[in-house]
Amino acid sequence: MAEAAMASGAYEVVGFLDDAFPGVSSVWETPVLGKVADYGAFRQDVDCCLVAIGNNAVREKMVAMLKAGGFELASVIRPRALVPPRAVIGEGSAVMMGAVVGTEARLGEGAIVNCGAVVDHHCMVEDTTVRLNEAPNRRTP
Repeated sequence: MAEAAMASGAYEVVGFLDDAFPGVSSVWETPVLGKVADYGAFRQDVDCCLVAIGNNAVREKMVAMLKAGGFELASVIRPRALVPPRAVIGEGSAVMMGAVVGTEARLGEGAIVNCGAVVDHHCMVEDTTVRLNEAPNRRTP
């Protein structure tokens, strides 16, 4: 995600929050500033943030936590991804290198379209709040 943000030219990555801190002090040349729980201390220091976690359930919690804390979530479109102007990219979403998002496709909040993936025209990827393992019309005893 950081590489995609930097490659987009729209963002400067100024630091990371990682629960491996203080054992991990930098990622590439960028400092790890603290643990995830420290996020509130940085509100005045950043314009926006990215949630770079692949686990959907954890990413969902992080997105909700940051939004509740007043942070703006960046949406990143990696160069060499194909995203037409009529596609809708939700807040905090990422479209990685080689991915294709078709015309009038919609990505919800916190969605990730990974390398080489396709979300075809008029399709929708829901917010991270939609659980993939829940069937909406399924009856339980």
